Amino acid sequence: MLQQDSIENTGLRPLGGTNSDSVDNQLPVDLSGVAGSAFSVDPVGLDSGVLEVPKTQQAVRSVFHSHTLERQGKVPLEHHYVNIDWVSVHLILLLGLLAWTRINYRIRLYQIVKSFVAPRYLYQMMREGGVFRERVAIPLFVVYLVSFSMLVYLLLTNFSDFYLEGYTGFKLFSIILLIVLILWFVKNITVHFVGVTFKNDLVLQDFMLTNFVFNLVSGLLLFPVIAVSIYVPSKDMLLAALVFWVLIFVFKIARELFTGLSYTKFSLFNRFLYLCALEILPILIFIKLVMSNLSFV
Repeated sequence: MLQQDSIENTGLRPLGGTNSDSVDNQLPVDLSGVAGSAFSVDPVGLDSGVLEVPKTQQAVRSVFHSHTLERQGKVPLEHHYVNIDWVSVHLILLLGLLAWTRINYRIRLYQIVKSFVAPRYLYQMMREGGVFRERVAIPLFVVYLVSFSMLVYLLLTNFSDFYLEGYTGFKLFSIILLIVLILWFVKNITVHFVGVTFKNDLVLQDFMLTNFVFNLVSGLLLFPVIAVSIYVPSKDMLLAALVFWVLIFVFKIARELFTGLSYTKFSLFNRFLYLCALEILPILIFIKLVMSNLSFV
């Protein structure tokens, strides 16, 4: 009795016993304002211990789904990395050579470009001794050699199935450059031999100088087109560069055909034979060699 009286005097409620109904009556059961009415009380009473979650607060199905891609093969594919840093190095080298030529030989450079258009500037260069042994010809010839070889390389790699095992990238370009250089030397040695054998001054002077000047200027004109073709992945740019070179070649043939018409020892028919044998025939042979592998797709 003393224990019961002490409990009543302190105001504490027993955990169990007959007074459970009074405990239920004194508990705060109004939870409507809790968490923004996120929960509702079970109408049966708190004894059930069930809190209903509104439908608006239920979990929503995710809009993200797994991918539907299907694996095509079980064997991993080898990654082929194509390094074109050597192309950038060549282009920077050509830019440096052109800048050096313009700074040191600006007047002679302009004269070479003018001789490409007007024959009278070409005859002026002839009277001054030509341009074969001048220093200005060395960087310009390097520009022509690299630009034309790069054009051939890009055409082979983009429009044909041409493949040499173990020779790709810089190695293939080096082989093309070497072939172009050898053919250029063979052609000029042959022309010089024909001129000396038949004592033809027109071949020794006009034709060789015209051919050399056109090579130098064609390198200058092809260089920006080739640079754009490399960094713009479009086959149309390569075709435009090819058409541009063909136009230059046709213009050179016309100039060589009608150069020095007053020179009677070398008739128009003989000039045509010379052009067909030393200018047109090598190009046709090269086209024939690669035509079987071309695929303009």
